[in-house]
Amino acid sequence: MALANANYSNSNKTLDIDVSIIPWSRRGSYFSIADKAGRQGCLTPENDVYLVTHCRQFGFPLFALRPIPPGQSLPPPSGFRRLKPTTTVKAEPGLLSWQHEGSALARVTILHNRCLRLRGTVPLAFDTDAALEKEACSAYMFSRPHVDGKPDSIDYVFNSMPGYRFIAIQGKLSQTNGNRPEVLNKRIEIAGTQENVEWELLVCELDPTTGDGPIVDTCSEFVDAVENISFDETVERTRAEFSDFARSLCPWSATTLSQTEQLASYVIWATTIRAGGRLTREAILMSKLWMNRAWSWDNCLNALGVAHADWELALNQLLLFSDLQARNGRLPDSIDWLFVEWGHTKPPIQGWAIARLLAMRGREVDPKTLHDLYTSTARFTEFWLEERRGSISRLPWYPHGNDSGWDNSTVFDGQSVIIGPECASYLVIQTHLLAALAKLLRRPQEEAAKWTQAKDLLLTALVEELWDGEVFLVKNALTGEKKKSTSLFTLMPLAAAEYLPKEIVSKMVGDLSKHLTPWGLATEQLDSPHYQSDGYWRGPIWAPSTQLIESGLRRAGYRELADTISTRFIALCEKSGFAENYDAVAGTGLRDVSYTWSAATYLTLRREAVARAGACKD
Repeated sequence: MALANANYSNSNKTLDIDVSIIPWSRRGSYFSIADKAGRQGCLTPENDVYLVTHCRQFGFPLFALRPIPPGQSLPPPSGFRRLKPTTTVKAEPGLLSWQHEGSALARVTILHNRCLRLRGTVPLAFDTDAALEKEACSAYMFSRPHVDGKPDSIDYVFNSMPGYRFIAIQGKLSQTNGNRPEVLNKRIEIAGTQENVEWELLVCELDPTTGDGPIVDTCSEFVDAVENISFDETVERTRAEFSDFARSLCPWSATTLSQTEQLASYVIWATTIRAGGRLTREAILMSKLWMNRAWSWDNCLNALGVAHADWELALNQLLLFSDLQARNGRLPDSIDWLFVEWGHTKPPIQGWAIARLLAMRGREVDPKTLHDLYTSTARFTEFWLEERRGSISRLPWYPHGNDSGWDNSTVFDGQSVIIGPECASYLVIQTHLLAALAKLLRRPQEEAAKWTQAKDLLLTALVEELWDGEVFLVKNALTGEKKKSTSLFTLMPLAAAEYLPKEIVSKMVGDLSKHLTPWGLATEQLDSPHYQSDGYWRGPIWAPSTQLIESGLRRAGYRELADTISTRFIALCEKSGFAENYDAVAGTGLRDVSYTWSAATYLTLRREAVARAGACKD
């Protein structure tokens, strides 16, 4: 990976975006341009770049985009091509171009979060792929009848997601195999004319909003907007929007931002989408590479990462899931434009996140928002205490690794329905927060007392049931059988270290050395027979486990160790960018390599480190 060999710690260069790693997009948009789409890129051969919609899980490639250099031609439409193009792609915030022999043949910028603006001097083809017809939801392409005084246009529409309209501002727009449903490989092409080789094109996402929804710009308004702002001005406006966002995320940089700081800011900015579909608020997805959903613990890390810069955006990450909370208090596992996933939920770290947010900017929380956060967190806590406890234990259980967030951790080997020490530890933090908020909101005294009593019960049960004098154990929730584990999972109570007996914390701190590498905390002991360098939660370093343990150690007084963990994760990001997880020994990025919770954790740790050094400009 290009990022693995780059030093991003001291650079004033404009951010170059490798679209094989980070999709090119902008805040608010459901589309991106990237060289892959689908889970792990399974829907594309990765030879061209593709216009991708994120109104489908894992992203759906609508078109392969390929300019046609002078003297070359394309064969009839035959789907996504396997041959490499002769052009190269260069991208930066606000501008993507196709280069050939030192010249830009075509360029694209973003007029609006629903509209791309393209210009070029050679024909540009947009090809569909018949192999994706099932995925495409009965797509249909047709030329719209010409209207005098209006530019020609072509629509490409779907049954279950927004369609797109291609509008020729200048040049000749044509389509091949459109208006013919029986022919599935189709092409839209924009080209200049004999009199003028230059062309300009708008690609607009059609608005699916119902009549009682928010008022949004129409395609006609996008056409009118082109009359008032030049292409280059559009580029500069988008660049400025990103630059302002990046500087607000990194207020400690007095002059220019480092490449890592710009990259972290871009990953978050470009992966934030407007409210739409099942998403009730502006949301930071995990990625626009393929993990294009919001999950109900990832959102907590992202809220912390942006809270210093955009308080409303931070609060929306938490309230997004509150909007869809079940009657029994359960939060959905994930949300995207099309679906709300209820097969699992995620661990209760909302209290941990809210406590940190309030410590950062608590005076800015209005009473209603504070009430909403309290109510949602209380209901989610009651779900764990009432719906997820059985007669065998006073502690809550997980039905599957996915519910813990540690999907395939070794603690779930052999039996997935377990009682682990980390869930109870998170709930200790959460009930402590709820007791404090109940007092702040002037709720009845017995309400705060209820949460304090719950905290005390959880702490007592955690130690009595799962601590064996040396380590925390994992209990089978069906049989009561206990076992030891080599997973970092059983050290996650360090997130609540300030509430635990000091002798227990001391022993756990000693055991961290079995996981600590030059890059951070491996999720499986390095000498474990189950350790896998690319084993998801069976070895790699992850942002959430890093930040939860780092914050718990720091609050419990283990500042030097917390500094070590923080410094190493920051260095890891400077080496390898913002991946879903990282090889704990090699420090390389793994899986989805454009992940917002890693970027958000980097920004949080970086900001806190600068603040501790007394240099944070606020």
